[in-house]
Amino acid sequence: MFRAIFVFGFISLMLVSGQDIVPDDPEKQQEMHAFFKSIRVQCADENLIPYGKRGIQ
Repeated sequence: MFRAIFVFGFISLMLVSGQDIVPDDPEKQQEMHAFFKSIRVQCADENLIPYGKRGIQ
């Protein structure tokens, strides 16, 4: 029983340590949001949708 718990814990630890952990700092978030908005605007321009543009009639 102890052996099974140890093996399961060890495998879980290996899976967690193998993940790519991205820091959640404000600069990185701002960069990701700016990139997302630029992609949304490009898609809207391609599909003729006035996304984020005021004054278009």
